Amino acid sequence: MGTTSSTLFTGSSQFAADFQNSITRAVGMASLPITQMKRDVISLQGQSDALGTINTQFTALQTALAGITQAMSGASFQADVSDSSLVSATLGNGAMEGTYSVDVQKVGAYAMSMTAADWDGSALEPHTYQLWVGDRSNAANRVDITPADSSATSVAAAINAKAGSKVRATVVNVGSTSSPDYRISLQSAKLGDLPAELVDPARSLQTQQQPGDVATKAVSVSSNTWQERTNPAGAKHTYDLWIGDKGDPANRIGITPDDNSPAKVAEAINGNATAAAKIHATVVNLGTAEAPDNRLRLEALTEGELPLDLVDSSLQDQKTTGELAQYEINNSGKVVTSSSRQISISEGLTVNLLSASSGHPVNITVTRSTSALSSAISAFADAYNKVVDGLDAQHGATQGALGGAPIVSDLASALASLGTYNDSGTAASGLSAVGLDLGSDGHLTFNQFSLIAADFTNSSVVTNFFGSASGGGFLKVATDALDKVANSTSGMLATAKTSIQDQIDSTNESIAAKQEQVDALNERLLLQMSAADAAIAAMEQQYSFLSSMFAAMKSASDSYQ
Repeated sequence: MGTTSSTLFTGSSQFAADFQNSITRAVGMASLPITQMKRDVISLQGQSDALGTINTQFTALQTALAGITQAMSGASFQADVSDSSLVSATLGNGAMEGTYSVDVQKVGAYAMSMTAADWDGSALEPHTYQLWVGDRSNAANRVDITPADSSATSVAAAINAKAGSKVRATVVNVGSTSSPDYRISLQSAKLGDLPAELVDPARSLQTQQQPGDVATKAVSVSSNTWQERTNPAGAKHTYDLWIGDKGDPANRIGITPDDNSPAKVAEAINGNATAAAKIHATVVNLGTAEAPDNRLRLEALTEGELPLDLVDSSLQDQKTTGELAQYEINNSGKVVTSSSRQISISEGLTVNLLSASSGHPVNITVTRSTSALSSAISAFADAYNKVVDGLDAQHGATQGALGGAPIVSDLASALASLGTYNDSGTAASGLSAVGLDLGSDGHLTFNQFSLIAADFTNSSVVTNFFGSASGGGFLKVATDALDKVANSTSGMLATAKTSIQDQIDSTNESIAAKQEQVDALNERLLLQMSAADAAIAAMEQQYSFLSSMFAAMKSASDSYQ
């Protein structure tokens, strides 16, 4: 914005001061519109500041209303559990008051398995393991795991990285600190029977092999003393018998003995028609009767090169069968199963199953905290009254910057829609039913005892009256009304402030343009007055010369008389 030049006219004629006064008067008259426009800007800025103050008050009212919403949500509810040793309850948004019954019949179990022997992968080259999660007859249940090395820690980490959503692998020491016995334990991620097995296709039980040729029968003997597995109750272990190249799946025969003794394994091999047509299995003792060293011996029935190998396909044989959690809600007669002990029995109500006691239902009573709602309503009344005071300050003899502006009446009307809210469709039709009384001065007075009485008599009436910010009731009406007023982009206050700012910007532009005109006038007048002053000054000099000359002539004439 331009400013009037402070350069003063300095003439040399006796009329210089008159010329300066003429310039000052002309520039002053031309600047009168600028003065008025500056007053307008100050007035508009005052209105903008007043709107900002009122906006802050309405925003505080919005915050207080959100506090009521919070008090009506699950976060302020409380749950009383009749037997906390069986279940616990967690509340969230959407929870509703009421009594719920949960009969926990089973808490479920996670399927678990553990490697049978101390894990020593130091001598093994890094290779791919097969992780089976579920029935091994379904190829989709297989996950290939390729760890950085064959240590138990690396294998477990690789399992968790690739299949952590299905199982969790941990390394446990079932020995002592001085004599560790590390195993890899697998646990299903969800409740239920989900067999998990870690398979090492490269780990063979047979390493001493006689390849065989045109005159010799192929023979293979287990490399170590046969260690019998301990089968879980009712479970049998399957071995992979390979007769021929392992690159051809057709050469694999699954052998499932009644138990894992070498005699039963040999019996199962010989009892398999496909295997018995090609090889014969026997148990040989490479030790003594007192210190037996039993091995499983495989011999081809015909001469020729025929690789023979018996593979222990699974490294896991200590299993805990999993089962789903099982429960019944509100004596419905319908038994529900779950793969998690954390169940949702109603919106906003989550129950954690801790222990089973079939036939002994646990009652969960959900109630809303009256004290939290009381504090929220009190804060709302305080914020409401501050807005009333803010609007009242714009009326009367000492009215504020917005005095007479239509927006004040619009804001007062929007506020009144909250204070006079009435819904004939609910038992608590007006604010007085929840302890809020509207006085003749427009202020709200909160009586917490009226709220407590209403909540104690029938809390659902209070709940229905307030409703929710999105569903209906007072909270919906108030939220929408305040959003129309205080929305940061489209609200009544934001729109009014934008309009005023536009007026301020436009007026400042007019001031700048008018100031340029005044400055130009000032320059023109300075030039004109300077020229006039110079002409007069010249005339004054001539007059002074002539006057002096005539005076000298007169003096000379007088001296001769």
